[in-house]
Amino acid sequence: MMIALLVIDMQVGLFEVTPPRHDADGVIRRVNEIAKVVRATGGIVIFIQHEDDGSLIPKSEGWEILPALEREDTDLLVRKQACDSFYETELHDLLEQHGAQEIIITGCA
Repeated sequence: MMIALLVIDMQVGLFEVTPPRHDADGVIRRVNEIAKVVRATGGIVIFIQHEDDGSLIPKSEGWEILPALEREDTDLLVRKQACDSFYETELHDLLEQHGAQEIIITGCA
């Protein structure tokens, strides 16, 4: 069974907030652990990166994926501008293209 792990909005600008995100280090650790398992079983990891005109301007520091997240060259990246990872993105096509039969959703919120 092909598994796809979606890692949504795990970006610097979304974690530099007050009050801080609950258990941010634990969340990052668990996402890394799940990603290792998904990759080891032949699944795909897709990082979904939000962009806007505020703190998530493309190529800005806040827009970047958290450096503590372990990324591999085989991981995919989807950029989005809405609060819906499927809206006007290639996510659906990528999932079909890779034959994803199960989706694990993780992320910022």
